[in-house]
Amino acid sequence: HSCQICGQEPAVPGSGFVGARCRQDLAWLPEATLESRPRELTANASSSPPRSCDFVRSGLWNQGSPMNALKAYKYERARHFEPFLAQLVEEWLQRAPVGGTWTALIPAPISRRRRRERGFNQATELAKSAQKVLQIPIWDNILQRRHTRPQAGLDRLERSQNLRGALAVNPRGVDPIGGAFLLFDDVLTTGASLNACAHALFEAGAHRVGSLIFLRER
Repeated sequence: HSCQICGQEPAVPGSGFVGARCRQDLAWLPEATLESRPRELTANASSSPPRSCDFVRSGLWNQGSPMNALKAYKYERARHFEPFLAQLVEEWLQRAPVGGTWTALIPAPISRRRRRERGFNQATELAKSAQKVLQIPIWDNILQRRHTRPQAGLDRLERSQNLRGALAVNPRGVDPIGGAFLLFDDVLTTGASLNACAHALFEAGAHRVGSLIFLRER
């Protein structure tokens, strides 16, 4: 088998069909990349913006092999990349352990229609690797999202407007009152999705919400 990113070197299934050179094409963020009330989540025309995540931590810049693998995994159902992406998630959280006591890990939800189209929620699948390191449960039914047009290609304001009222706590799910939660998502662009998720959790009584985002746009 050849590397499914460059096509120029050998690769095996256990590596996600990513060759040795491409596996080194990584741009790790500083281990202490913690931002309280990050600008992506607080940019809001309102004088009283909704409460956002207490912090955001990201693993890698969204470029090179991780970016290419994630795009194909997410939009082309190239699930053979899953071992590669899973290994990177685990390495990231081992490099930069998350302190504190957390109730659960919450993958960013996608709509039922998007799940049918895609076949899976990439945030949930990658969160399983985070769970191995964090040793906390995954609550993947606590948030629900109605269908909206894709966020890709929208600017900051359009992303925020697109998600208005789109996320809510599932009334049939676990009660978040008093809980401390880690949101997990695949890519941080403007933070609109995280902001909406965090706001829904705080409105339902969550005590603390942090977030772990695998890749981050520059």
